[in-house]
Amino acid sequence: MVNSKSDLQKFSIIMLLLITVAITIGCMVKLNTDFQSIETSTLNNDDLKDISSTGNINIVVIRKNELLSVSLNGKNITLDSGGSFSRPLISPNKKYVSYIKDKNLYITTDKHEHIKVAHNPIDLSFALQLSFAWKDENTLLYSPTSGGLYSFDVVNKISKPYLANKYNYQNITLDVTGGIYAEQYLYYKKNNSYFINDYGVLFFNPVSKEEKIVIKSIPNKMDTGGDLGMYPIISGISNDYKYLYVWKHPHSGSIAADGVPLAVYDILNNKLIEYENPNIISLAYKDNISPNPKNSRFLALVSGEGRFMGNNKHLIILNILTGKFQSIPPKEYAFMTPNYSGDGKTILYASSKEASYAPGNIAQWLLSGNHHIFSIDTTTKQIIQLTSNSNYFDFSPIYVNNKDMIFFRSDKTENVSLWKSVNGQETMLTDGIIFYNDMDFPVQNYYGHFNTTLFTDIKY
Repeated sequence: MVNSKSDLQKFSIIMLLLITVAITIGCMVKLNTDFQSIETSTLNNDDLKDISSTGNINIVVIRKNELLSVSLNGKNITLDSGGSFSRPLISPNKKYVSYIKDKNLYITTDKHEHIKVAHNPIDLSFALQLSFAWKDENTLLYSPTSGGLYSFDVVNKISKPYLANKYNYQNITLDVTGGIYAEQYLYYKKNNSYFINDYGVLFFNPVSKEEKIVIKSIPNKMDTGGDLGMYPIISGISNDYKYLYVWKHPHSGSIAADGVPLAVYDILNNKLIEYENPNIISLAYKDNISPNPKNSRFLALVSGEGRFMGNNKHLIILNILTGKFQSIPPKEYAFMTPNYSGDGKTILYASSKEASYAPGNIAQWLLSGNHHIFSIDTTTKQIIQLTSNSNYFDFSPIYVNNKDMIFFRSDKTENVSLWKSVNGQETMLTDGIIFYNDMDFPVQNYYGHFNTTLFTDIKY
Protein backbone atom coordinates (compact mmCIF):
# COMPACT_ATOMS: atom_id res chain seq x y z
CA MET A 1 0.00 0.00 0.00
CA VAL A 2 1.01 3.63 -0.31
CA ASN A 3 2.63 4.69 2.95
CA SER A 4 3.00 8.44 2.36
CA LYS A 5 2.13 11.22 0.01
CA SER A 6 5.72 11.42 -1.24
CA ASP A 7 5.81 7.67 -1.97
CA LEU A 8 2.59 7.95 -3.94
CA GLN A 9 3.83 10.93 -5.92
CA LYS A 10 7.10 9.14 -6.65
CA PHE A 11 5.29 6.00 -7.78
CA SER A 12 2.80 7.94 -9.91
CA ILE A 13 5.55 9.86 -11.69
CA ILE A 14 7.52 6.67 -12.40
CA MET A 15 4.47 4.80 -13.69
CA LEU A 16 3.32 7.65 -15.95
CA LEU A 17 6.80 8.08 -17.38
CA LEU A 18 7.04 4.34 -18.13
CA ILE A 19 3.64 4.30 -19.81
CA THR A 20 4.32 7.45 -21.85
CA VAL A 21 7.72 6.22 -22.99
CA ALA A 22 6.31 2.85 -24.02
CA ILE A 23 3.45 4.43 -25.97
CA THR A 24 5.32 7.30 -27.65
CA ILE A 25 9.13 7.28 -27.73
CA GLY A 26 11.44 4.96 -25.89
CA CYS A 27 15.21 5.12 -25.68
CA MET A 28 16.29 1.55 -25.19
CA VAL A 29 19.02 -0.84 -26.11
CA LYS A 30 18.73 -3.15 -29.07
CA LEU A 31 16.37 -6.07 -28.52
CA ASN A 32 17.78 -9.54 -29.13
CA THR A 33 15.72 -12.71 -28.89
CA ASP A 34 17.02 -16.23 -29.28
CA PHE A 35 14.22 -18.37 -30.69
CA GLN A 36 16.25 -21.46 -31.45
CA SER A 37 17.63 -22.20 -27.99
CA ILE A 38 15.11 -24.24 -26.01
CA GLU A 39 16.50 -24.96 -22.56
CA THR A 40 15.04 -27.62 -20.27
CA SER A 41 15.75 -28.19 -16.61
CA THR A 42 14.20 -30.17 -13.75
CA LEU A 43 12.13 -28.57 -11.02
CA ASN A 44 14.36 -27.93 -8.04
CA ASN A 45 12.08 -29.34 -5.33
CA ASP A 46 12.97 -32.68 -3.74
CA ASP A 47 9.56 -33.04 -2.09
CA LEU A 48 7.58 -32.31 -5.25
CA LYS A 49 5.45 -35.16 -6.60
CA ASP A 50 4.00 -35.22 -10.10
CA ILE A 51 1.78 -32.21 -10.57
CA SER A 52 -0.64 -34.53 -12.35
CA SER A 53 -0.94 -36.69 -9.23
CA THR A 54 -2.14 -33.73 -7.16
CA GLY A 55 -4.92 -32.82 -9.59
CA ASN A 56 -5.35 -29.87 -11.93
CA ILE A 57 -3.49 -26.61 -11.58
CA ASN A 58 -6.35 -24.18 -10.94
CA ILE A 59 -4.69 -21.30 -9.09
CA VAL A 60 -1.22 -19.81 -9.58
CA VAL A 61 0.03 -16.81 -7.62
CA ILE A 62 3.36 -15.04 -7.26
CA ARG A 63 5.13 -14.56 -3.97
CA LYS A 64 8.53 -12.96 -3.54
CA ASN A 65 10.94 -15.00 -5.69
CA GLU A 66 8.38 -17.81 -5.98
CA LEU A 67 5.76 -19.11 -8.42
CA LEU A 68 3.18 -21.03 -6.39
CA SER A 69 0.38 -23.42 -7.33
CA VAL A 70 -2.41 -23.07 -4.75
CA SER A 71 -4.96 -25.77 -3.97
CA LEU A 72 -8.31 -25.43 -2.21
CA ASN A 73 -7.32 -28.33 0.03
CA GLY A 74 -4.14 -26.63 1.21
CA LYS A 75 -1.64 -28.71 -0.83
CA ASN A 76 0.36 -25.82 -2.30
CA ILE A 77 3.30 -26.52 -4.62
CA THR A 78 6.26 -24.30 -5.50
CA LEU A 79 6.48 -24.47 -9.29
CA ASP A 80 9.57 -22.28 -9.64
CA SER A 81 11.69 -20.06 -7.42
CA GLY A 82 14.71 -17.80 -7.32
CA GLY A 83 13.74 -14.99 -9.66
CA SER A 84 11.36 -12.18 -10.53
CA PHE A 85 8.05 -13.57 -11.84
CA SER A 86 5.02 -12.18 -13.67
CA ARG A 87 2.07 -13.14 -15.91
CA PRO A 88 1.43 -16.78 -15.01
CA LEU A 89 -0.96 -18.44 -17.46
CA ILE A 90 -2.47 -21.88 -16.89
CA SER A 91 -2.89 -24.12 -19.96
CA PRO A 92 -6.39 -25.29 -21.04
CA ASN A 93 -5.71 -28.82 -19.75
CA LYS A 94 -4.40 -27.35 -16.46
CA LYS A 95 -1.16 -29.36 -16.72
CA TYR A 96 1.24 -26.54 -17.59
CA VAL A 97 1.94 -22.96 -16.58
CA SER A 98 3.62 -20.40 -18.81
CA TYR A 99 5.14 -17.31 -17.20
CA ILE A 100 7.88 -14.69 -17.31
CA LYS A 101 10.92 -15.19 -15.09
CA ASP A 102 13.66 -12.56 -15.25
CA LYS A 103 12.51 -11.51 -18.75
CA ASN A 104 12.55 -15.13 -19.97
CA LEU A 105 9.42 -16.97 -21.13
CA TYR A 106 9.17 -20.34 -19.39
CA ILE A 107 6.77 -23.26 -19.24
CA THR A 108 6.59 -25.51 -16.19
CA THR A 109 5.20 -28.95 -17.01
CA ASP A 110 3.70 -31.85 -15.06
CA LYS A 111 6.95 -33.78 -15.71
CA HIS A 112 9.02 -31.63 -13.34
CA GLU A 113 10.45 -29.57 -16.21
CA HIS A 114 11.18 -25.89 -16.70
CA ILE A 115 11.33 -25.12 -20.41
CA LYS A 116 12.86 -21.82 -21.48
CA VAL A 117 10.96 -20.84 -24.61
CA ALA A 118 12.18 -17.32 -25.45
CA HIS A 119 14.05 -14.34 -24.06
CA ASN A 120 13.82 -10.55 -24.15
CA PRO A 121 16.61 -8.52 -22.56
CA ILE A 122 14.21 -5.63 -21.90
CA ASP A 123 10.50 -5.35 -21.13
CA LEU A 124 9.28 -1.97 -22.26
CA SER A 125 6.33 -1.76 -19.90
CA PHE A 126 3.47 -3.86 -18.57
CA ALA A 127 1.66 -3.20 -21.86
CA LEU A 128 4.42 -3.78 -24.40
CA GLN A 129 6.61 -6.81 -23.85
CA LEU A 130 7.06 -10.45 -24.80
CA SER A 131 3.46 -11.65 -24.99
CA PHE A 132 1.94 -15.15 -25.05
CA ALA A 133 -1.31 -17.13 -24.95
CA TRP A 134 -2.27 -20.79 -25.02
CA LYS A 135 -3.58 -21.90 -28.43
CA ASP A 136 -4.62 -25.35 -27.22
CA GLU A 137 -3.67 -27.87 -24.53
CA ASN A 138 -0.09 -28.36 -25.79
CA THR A 139 0.66 -25.26 -27.88
CA LEU A 140 1.74 -21.84 -26.67
CA LEU A 141 1.70 -18.80 -28.97
CA TYR A 142 4.22 -16.06 -28.22
CA SER A 143 5.54 -12.85 -29.73
CA PRO A 144 8.82 -11.18 -28.72
CA THR A 145 9.28 -7.42 -29.01
CA SER A 146 11.80 -7.95 -31.80
CA GLY A 147 9.04 -9.33 -34.01
CA GLY A 148 7.10 -12.35 -35.18
CA LEU A 149 4.42 -14.69 -33.88
CA TYR A 150 5.57 -18.18 -32.94
CA SER A 151 4.02 -21.42 -31.71
CA PHE A 152 5.74 -23.69 -29.22
CA ASP A 153 4.87 -27.39 -29.03
CA VAL A 154 5.27 -28.40 -25.37
CA VAL A 155 5.29 -32.15 -26.08
CA ASN A 156 7.95 -32.08 -28.80
CA LYS A 157 9.67 -28.89 -27.57
CA ILE A 158 9.64 -27.36 -31.05
CA SER A 159 9.19 -23.66 -31.81
CA LYS A 160 7.86 -22.67 -35.26
CA PRO A 161 6.96 -19.29 -36.80
CA TYR A 162 3.33 -18.45 -37.50
CA LEU A 163 4.16 -14.95 -38.72
CA ALA A 164 7.85 -14.46 -39.46
CA ASN A 165 7.91 -10.67 -39.64
CA LYS A 166 9.09 -7.55 -37.83
CA TYR A 167 5.90 -6.88 -35.85
CA ASN A 168 5.19 -7.54 -32.19
CA TYR A 169 1.74 -8.82 -31.17
CA GLN A 170 0.13 -8.04 -27.82
CA ASN A 171 -2.92 -9.45 -25.99
CA ILE A 172 -3.07 -12.52 -28.22
CA THR A 173 -6.68 -13.76 -28.21
CA LEU A 174 -8.20 -16.74 -30.01
CA ASP A 175 -11.72 -17.28 -31.33
CA VAL A 176 -13.63 -20.57 -31.49
CA THR A 177 -12.17 -21.47 -34.92
CA GLY A 178 -8.55 -20.93 -33.86
CA GLY A 179 -8.39 -17.52 -35.53
CA ILE A 180 -6.01 -15.13 -33.78
CA TYR A 181 -6.66 -11.53 -32.77
CA ALA A 182 -3.81 -9.38 -31.48
CA GLU A 183 -2.64 -5.78 -31.39
CA GLN A 184 0.15 -5.16 -33.90
CA TYR A 185 3.15 -2.95 -33.06
CA LEU A 186 6.51 -2.14 -34.63
CA TYR A 187 9.67 -0.97 -32.86
CA TYR A 188 12.15 0.86 -35.09
CA LYS A 189 15.30 2.90 -34.70
CA LYS A 190 15.74 6.49 -35.87
CA ASN A 191 18.49 8.95 -34.91
CA ASN A 192 19.81 6.48 -32.33
CA SER A 193 16.46 6.28 -30.56
CA TYR A 194 13.74 3.64 -30.69
CA PHE A 195 10.16 4.42 -31.62
CA ILE A 196 6.89 2.51 -31.54
CA ASN A 197 4.23 2.40 -34.25
CA ASP A 198 0.82 0.93 -33.55
CA TYR A 199 -1.39 -0.41 -36.33
CA GLY A 200 -4.50 -1.72 -34.62
CA VAL A 201 -5.99 -5.15 -34.05
CA LEU A 202 -4.89 -7.82 -36.51
CA PHE A 203 -6.86 -10.95 -37.39
CA PHE A 204 -4.83 -13.93 -38.57
CA ASN A 205 -6.26 -17.20 -39.89
CA PRO A 206 -3.57 -19.87 -39.40
CA VAL A 207 -5.24 -22.17 -41.94
CA SER A 208 -5.80 -19.80 -44.86
CA LYS A 209 -2.90 -17.51 -43.77
CA GLU A 210 -5.22 -14.53 -44.16
CA GLU A 211 -4.04 -11.36 -42.39
CA LYS A 212 -6.05 -8.17 -41.98
CA ILE A 213 -6.34 -5.23 -39.61
CA VAL A 214 -9.93 -5.32 -38.35
CA ILE A 215 -9.71 -2.34 -35.95
CA LYS A 216 -7.43 0.41 -37.22
CA SER A 217 -5.41 2.72 -35.03
CA ILE A 218 -5.99 6.45 -35.46
CA PRO A 219 -2.73 8.44 -35.62
CA ASN A 220 -1.81 11.17 -33.15
CA LYS A 221 -2.48 14.51 -34.89
CA MET A 222 -1.47 16.90 -32.11
CA ASP A 223 1.37 18.30 -34.21
CA THR A 224 -1.14 19.54 -36.80
CA GLY A 225 -3.77 20.82 -34.36
CA GLY A 226 -5.72 17.58 -34.12
CA ASP A 227 -6.37 15.16 -31.28
CA LEU A 228 -4.40 12.38 -29.62
CA GLY A 229 -5.83 9.69 -31.89
CA MET A 230 -6.54 6.16 -30.67
CA TYR A 231 -5.16 2.67 -30.67
CA PRO A 232 -7.23 -0.32 -29.53
CA ILE A 233 -6.17 -2.57 -26.64
CA ILE A 234 -7.86 -5.96 -26.36
CA SER A 235 -9.40 -6.63 -22.94
CA GLY A 236 -11.09 -9.98 -23.56
CA ILE A 237 -13.51 -12.04 -25.61
CA SER A 238 -17.02 -13.29 -24.83
CA ASN A 239 -17.58 -16.92 -23.86
CA ASP A 240 -19.39 -17.58 -27.14
CA TYR A 241 -16.55 -15.91 -29.12
CA LYS A 242 -18.94 -13.37 -30.70
CA TYR A 243 -17.53 -10.18 -29.22
CA LEU A 244 -14.06 -8.77 -28.62
CA TYR A 245 -13.81 -6.12 -25.89
CA VAL A 246 -11.35 -3.28 -26.56
CA TRP A 247 -10.20 -0.08 -24.88
CA LYS A 248 -9.89 2.96 -27.15
CA HIS A 249 -6.53 4.10 -25.80
CA PRO A 250 -5.29 7.61 -26.75
CA HIS A 251 -1.63 8.23 -27.55
CA SER A 252 -0.98 9.49 -24.04
CA GLY A 253 -0.26 7.35 -21.02
CA SER A 254 -1.15 10.06 -18.50
CA ILE A 255 -4.56 10.79 -20.04
CA ALA A 256 -5.36 7.09 -20.43
CA ALA A 257 -4.60 6.55 -16.73
CA ASP A 258 -7.77 8.51 -15.96
CA GLY A 259 -10.10 6.41 -18.11
CA VAL A 260 -10.69 5.37 -21.71
CA PRO A 261 -13.84 4.60 -23.73
CA LEU A 262 -14.94 1.00 -24.20
CA ALA A 263 -15.75 -0.43 -27.63
CA VAL A 264 -16.88 -3.89 -28.73
CA TYR A 265 -15.89 -5.62 -31.95
CA ASP A 266 -18.72 -7.73 -33.36
CA ILE A 267 -16.76 -10.67 -34.80
CA LEU A 268 -19.57 -12.24 -36.82
CA ASN A 269 -20.53 -8.96 -38.51
CA ASN A 270 -17.02 -7.45 -38.69
CA LYS A 271 -18.26 -4.28 -37.00
CA LEU A 272 -16.87 -2.06 -34.26
CA ILE A 273 -19.59 -0.99 -31.80
CA GLU A 274 -18.82 2.40 -30.26
CA TYR A 275 -20.82 4.33 -27.67
CA GLU A 276 -21.80 8.00 -27.50
CA ASN A 277 -22.77 7.85 -23.82
CA PRO A 278 -19.87 9.45 -21.87
CA ASN A 279 -20.60 7.14 -18.90
CA ILE A 280 -19.31 4.13 -20.85
CA ILE A 281 -15.73 4.88 -19.90
CA SER A 282 -13.46 2.95 -17.57
CA LEU A 283 -9.92 2.44 -16.40
CA ALA A 284 -8.29 0.07 -18.88
CA TYR A 285 -7.98 -2.92 -16.53
CA LYS A 286 -9.13 -6.38 -17.57
CA ASP A 287 -10.73 -6.95 -14.18
CA ASN A 288 -12.99 -3.91 -14.68
CA ILE A 289 -15.20 -5.99 -17.00
CA SER A 290 -16.93 -9.37 -16.72
CA PRO A 291 -19.02 -10.79 -19.59
CA ASN A 292 -22.21 -12.67 -18.80
CA PRO A 293 -21.22 -16.28 -19.64
CA LYS A 294 -24.79 -17.24 -20.61
CA ASN A 295 -25.85 -14.13 -22.53
CA SER A 296 -23.02 -12.32 -24.28
CA ARG A 297 -25.15 -9.22 -24.91
CA PHE A 298 -24.58 -8.18 -21.30
CA LEU A 299 -21.35 -7.03 -19.71
CA ALA A 300 -20.64 -6.03 -16.12
CA LEU A 301 -18.50 -2.89 -16.29
CA VAL A 302 -16.91 -0.63 -13.68
CA SER A 303 -17.47 2.79 -15.25
CA GLY A 304 -16.14 6.18 -14.25
CA GLU A 305 -13.18 8.48 -14.80
CA GLY A 306 -10.25 9.16 -12.48
CA ARG A 307 -7.35 6.81 -11.68
CA PHE A 308 -8.29 6.45 -7.98
CA MET A 309 -10.32 3.24 -7.58
CA GLY A 310 -12.07 4.56 -4.47
CA ASN A 311 -13.86 7.42 -6.20
CA ASN A 312 -16.36 7.69 -9.06
CA LYS A 313 -16.35 3.96 -9.86
CA HIS A 314 -19.84 2.64 -10.54
CA LEU A 315 -20.98 -0.85 -11.49
CA ILE A 316 -23.27 -1.05 -14.50
CA ILE A 317 -24.70 -3.90 -16.55
CA LEU A 318 -24.25 -2.85 -20.16
CA ASN A 319 -26.22 -4.10 -23.16
CA ILE A 320 -23.34 -3.99 -25.60
CA LEU A 321 -25.61 -3.96 -28.66
CA THR A 322 -27.80 -1.01 -27.65
CA GLY A 323 -25.48 0.92 -25.33
CA LYS A 324 -28.17 1.03 -22.63
CA PHE A 325 -27.25 0.04 -19.10
CA GLN A 326 -28.54 -0.54 -15.58
CA SER A 327 -26.69 0.96 -12.62
CA ILE A 328 -26.10 -1.11 -9.48
CA PRO A 329 -26.92 0.75 -6.25
CA PRO A 330 -25.96 2.40 -3.98
CA LYS A 331 -24.71 5.44 -5.91
CA GLU A 332 -22.45 6.68 -3.11
CA TYR A 333 -20.36 3.48 -3.23
CA ALA A 334 -17.21 2.73 -5.25
CA PHE A 335 -17.08 -0.65 -7.01
CA MET A 336 -14.28 -2.85 -8.36
CA THR A 337 -13.52 -6.33 -9.73
CA PRO A 338 -16.95 -7.62 -10.88
CA ASN A 339 -17.21 -11.33 -11.66
CA TYR A 340 -20.19 -13.22 -13.07
CA SER A 341 -21.10 -16.63 -11.72
CA GLY A 342 -20.96 -19.51 -14.20
CA ASP A 343 -24.75 -19.58 -14.55
CA GLY A 344 -24.93 -15.84 -15.21
CA LYS A 345 -27.38 -15.31 -12.35
CA THR A 346 -25.11 -13.54 -9.87
CA ILE A 347 -22.33 -10.96 -9.94
CA LEU A 348 -19.67 -10.87 -7.23
CA TYR A 349 -17.87 -7.58 -6.65
CA ALA A 350 -15.90 -5.59 -4.07
CA SER A 351 -17.24 -2.28 -2.77
CA SER A 352 -17.09 0.43 -0.13
CA LYS A 353 -18.25 4.00 0.36
CA GLU A 354 -16.58 6.47 -1.96
CA ALA A 355 -13.57 8.41 -0.73
CA SER A 356 -12.81 11.90 -1.98
CA TYR A 357 -9.80 12.02 -4.27
CA ALA A 358 -6.56 13.16 -2.63
CA PRO A 359 -3.21 11.36 -2.28
CA GLY A 360 -3.57 10.91 1.47
CA ASN A 361 -7.12 9.61 1.13
CA ILE A 362 -5.96 6.64 -0.93
CA ALA A 363 -4.06 5.19 2.01
CA GLN A 364 -6.99 5.93 4.34
CA TRP A 365 -9.40 4.18 1.98
CA LEU A 366 -7.19 1.09 1.75
CA LEU A 367 -6.82 0.95 5.55
CA SER A 368 -10.42 1.76 6.43
CA GLY A 369 -11.58 -1.86 6.78
CA ASN A 370 -14.81 -0.97 4.97
CA HIS A 371 -14.05 -2.62 1.61
CA HIS A 372 -15.88 -5.94 1.40
CA ILE A 373 -17.23 -8.56 -0.99
CA PHE A 374 -20.86 -8.46 -2.12
CA SER A 375 -23.11 -10.39 -4.47
CA ILE A 376 -26.10 -9.21 -6.48
CA ASP A 377 -28.82 -11.36 -8.02
CA THR A 378 -29.13 -10.12 -11.60
CA THR A 379 -32.88 -10.88 -11.65
CA THR A 380 -34.12 -9.76 -8.23
CA LYS A 381 -31.32 -7.19 -7.69
CA GLN A 382 -30.95 -8.48 -4.12
CA ILE A 383 -27.55 -7.53 -2.66
CA ILE A 384 -25.86 -9.70 -0.01
CA GLN A 385 -22.70 -8.74 1.89
CA LEU A 386 -20.36 -11.76 1.99
CA THR A 387 -17.34 -10.50 3.99
CA SER A 388 -17.23 -8.05 6.87
CA ASN A 389 -13.85 -8.20 8.64
CA SER A 390 -12.95 -4.61 9.55
CA ASN A 391 -9.19 -5.32 9.56
CA TYR A 392 -8.89 -6.09 5.85
CA PHE A 393 -9.39 -4.80 2.32
CA ASP A 394 -11.13 -7.54 0.30
CA PHE A 395 -11.17 -7.63 -3.52
CA SER A 396 -11.29 -9.79 -6.68
CA PRO A 397 -13.89 -12.41 -5.71
CA ILE A 398 -14.28 -15.44 -8.00
CA TYR A 399 -16.78 -18.28 -7.86
CA VAL A 400 -15.23 -21.75 -7.89
CA ASN A 401 -18.76 -23.00 -8.43
CA ASN A 402 -22.09 -21.23 -8.15
CA LYS A 403 -21.91 -21.26 -4.34
CA ASP A 404 -18.38 -21.06 -2.92
CA MET A 405 -15.82 -18.38 -3.74
CA ILE A 406 -12.21 -17.37 -3.40
CA PHE A 407 -11.01 -13.79 -2.95
CA PHE A 408 -7.94 -11.68 -2.19
CA ARG A 409 -7.42 -9.85 1.07
CA SER A 410 -4.92 -7.12 1.97
CA ASP A 411 -4.11 -6.31 5.59
CA LYS A 412 -2.69 -3.18 7.15
CA THR A 413 0.91 -4.37 6.77
CA GLU A 414 0.65 -4.67 2.95
CA ASN A 415 0.42 -8.45 3.09
CA VAL A 416 -1.97 -9.87 0.48
CA SER A 417 -3.49 -13.30 0.99
CA LEU A 418 -5.86 -15.61 -0.87
CA TRP A 419 -8.94 -16.97 0.90
CA LYS A 420 -11.79 -19.35 0.23
CA SER A 421 -15.28 -18.94 1.63
CA VAL A 422 -17.59 -21.94 1.98
CA ASN A 423 -21.01 -21.24 3.48
CA GLY A 424 -19.54 -18.10 5.00
CA GLN A 425 -16.63 -19.96 6.63
CA GLU A 426 -13.36 -18.30 5.60
CA THR A 427 -10.06 -20.18 5.26
CA MET A 428 -6.73 -18.69 4.16
CA LEU A 429 -5.10 -20.60 1.29
CA THR A 430 -1.81 -18.68 1.11
CA ASP A 431 -0.33 -15.28 1.91
CA GLY A 432 2.68 -13.19 0.93
CA ILE A 433 1.26 -12.59 -2.57
CA ILE A 434 2.88 -9.74 -4.48
CA PHE A 435 1.65 -7.57 -7.35
CA TYR A 436 4.95 -6.06 -8.45
CA ASN A 437 8.12 -7.30 -10.16
CA ASP A 438 10.46 -4.50 -9.12
CA MET A 439 11.87 -5.69 -5.81
CA ASP A 440 13.45 -2.26 -5.25
CA PHE A 441 10.04 -0.58 -5.41
CA PRO A 442 7.54 -2.97 -3.78
CA VAL A 443 4.27 -1.05 -4.13
CA GLN A 444 1.31 -3.42 -4.08
CA ASN A 445 -1.24 -1.28 -5.92
CA TYR A 446 -1.63 1.64 -8.32
CA TYR A 447 -4.14 4.16 -6.95
CA GLY A 448 -5.99 1.32 -5.22
CA HIS A 449 -5.90 -1.17 -8.09
CA PHE A 450 -4.18 -4.51 -7.46
CA ASN A 451 -3.03 -5.95 -10.78
CA THR A 452 -4.28 -9.50 -10.35
CA THR A 453 -4.27 -10.15 -14.12
CA LEU A 454 -0.48 -9.72 -14.31
CA PHE A 455 0.47 -11.67 -11.21
CA THR A 456 -2.14 -14.40 -10.71
CA ASP A 457 -4.17 -16.83 -12.82
CA ILE A 458 -7.28 -18.69 -11.70
CA LYS A 459 -9.19 -21.19 -13.83
CA TYR A 460 -12.28 -23.03 -12.59
